Amino acid sequence: MTDIRRILTPTQLEAVTYARGPLLVIAGAGSGKTRVLTYRVAFLVKKEITSPRTIAAVTFTRKAAREMRGRLRSLLPDCADDLMIGTIHSICYWLLRSEADKLGYKLNGLSVYDELDAQRVLRDVLEREGLDRRRWDPDFIWAHIQRAKDRLIGPDEFVRVPGNIVEDTIGRVYGVYQRRLRQANTLDYADLIQLAVKLLRQDPEILEYYRHIFDYVLVDEFQDLSNAQYELLRLLVEKHRHITCVGSPTQAIYGWRGADLKVMLRRFLKDFRDARILELDQNFRSTRKILAAAQAVAASLTIREKDLWTSNEEGLPIALVCCMTDRDEALFVAQEARRLHLEEGIPYREIAVLYRTRAQGRLMEQVFMHLGIAYTLVGEFRFFKRREIQDVLAYLRLAHNAYDTVALERVINKPPRRLGKASLGRIKGDEPGLSMYSLSEAEYREDLKSRVRQAVSDFLAVVSDLYTARDNMGVPELMDYALERTGYDAWLEKDPAARTRRHNLAALRAVAARYEGEDALSEFLADIATSKESDEVEVERGVMLSTIHQAKGLEFQVVFVAGLEDGLFPHARSMKEQGTAEEERRLCYVAITRARKRLYLVYAQSRQVWGDVREYPPSRFLADVPREVVERRTPNFNEREEEDGLDVHTSSEEAAHG
Repeated sequence: MTDIRRILTPTQLEAVTYARGPLLVIAGAGSGKTRVLTYRVAFLVKKEITSPRTIAAVTFTRKAAREMRGRLRSLLPDCADDLMIGTIHSICYWLLRSEADKLGYKLNGLSVYDELDAQRVLRDVLEREGLDRRRWDPDFIWAHIQRAKDRLIGPDEFVRVPGNIVEDTIGRVYGVYQRRLRQANTLDYADLIQLAVKLLRQDPEILEYYRHIFDYVLVDEFQDLSNAQYELLRLLVEKHRHITCVGSPTQAIYGWRGADLKVMLRRFLKDFRDARILELDQNFRSTRKILAAAQAVAASLTIREKDLWTSNEEGLPIALVCCMTDRDEALFVAQEARRLHLEEGIPYREIAVLYRTRAQGRLMEQVFMHLGIAYTLVGEFRFFKRREIQDVLAYLRLAHNAYDTVALERVINKPPRRLGKASLGRIKGDEPGLSMYSLSEAEYREDLKSRVRQAVSDFLAVVSDLYTARDNMGVPELMDYALERTGYDAWLEKDPAARTRRHNLAALRAVAARYEGEDALSEFLADIATSKESDEVEVERGVMLSTIHQAKGLEFQVVFVAGLEDGLFPHARSMKEQGTAEEERRLCYVAITRARKRLYLVYAQSRQVWGDVREYPPSRFLADVPREVVERRTPNFNEREEEDGLDVHTSSEEAAHG
């Protein structure tokens, strides 16, 4: 390994080589935290402090895990693939795949439902329990169940006040929902953490075994852990205390998703009183003016790390741009991005447009499309939710887990097999869902028409062939076989959008090719089910249009932060409570610190919402930016393009109400 003293700062070097116990590294934006984690792993292995097979590096996204493993392959070419690097959910799935039989699940074919499939099961439970959706909103019940799981509360402990109709009803639904998941040999996203903790708590032998497997644990984005996730890690490292956590309080932006900043600032320091605390305060990413703007926005936060400094160049002034309308804003951003590309040679992939709500992205997309500027819209229509992707994944899920009722119901009549709703309703009868058992019985039921029995028999033969083929094929080859054996490939030819759908399936095959080994199929399916929007298939077509949350962890030469108006950013819902208001401020800090060289802060005086024109004041965050680092800009539109019929507006109130 290269002499790390030449490439690390003194503080980074101390973090990399510290070996006496728990370590907390406070790492501000652009301060080299990924480098520290990567070199620390390499140091532990090179100095033979521990085996590469007993190191676990926990990342926030699968993309971050792939990037870390890629870096480590150059530092540890002989053993990088022996390291356990992944999200906390993927690591929990790895653990449960070997131990879930202790909790009543089958080890063979254990699978994970994504949020849409899990909510589909919940809605069916509500219907079968006779609960009126107008009174018992599925989203309301879903939120309570997921919150309970994050607090490590199971169905049996859910009801705190017996006789309370709300708690009793949700608790009953929670219990039925969990039984349905177990019957399908399936977990939902929150189960991965909750059940892993339950397993470790109830079985001392299993806990002791995995404490040896997780001899050294390194955690990235520590500020974004939930209480349940922290409890899992605490159990694993409580005895040997070999834990390194890296995080930034100023970049804690996922409180709405269950992350709890108190985990980092209170629980960890209470549980590990002897922890060494180091602070990385040098920013290597941004110019001085950009960093000054970020620091000023974060200055009033009640909880944050100390100010960063940089030896980078002073840099160009930050452009502060006021536009008349949201249409003008989108047009300015698009034209300026094109100018930067054509006149200054900045690659489109080095330009990002960041905003608070998804609806803003639709307006931006329309303008970029109209002007013919290459772009990638992140997260608007998730790749893994496309119809053809979901269909093929459902077949692969059945090959992995024949008990997966949601996958079964999705594809039993795709392509059409004369097994429509009426026929399937007769087959299911009073059962809560379609199952392989009910289909097997249907082959011999005299009350069903012969063509229905034959269609069922043909479908069962398809599933049987897929189940057999999975043991002899890699995931890409199994996908090819599924498309051909099911007739889906031929059926796709009749689709008007066949070319696009085939392109998407080719992209899915490319993702599948990353997975190798005995458990490749289960790992592939679990990773997809537990993926976040920032983990989507990467297609770098040009300027990135993205919400700020989805851009976390990325950096660009040029960043436009759009929609900087009170009511939009900070969001109207956040302005009444200090906790959420501060999270909006941290979100602004994250947006600004994505930029390396150029930063544009853009706002509009009016926006079209639900067909009405509404006016919003400039964002309060803009008042914090020092005047000496700002240069006011006035949009100078290309008149020919304005007269070219460009007439785009956000058609829903989501621009202001998310």
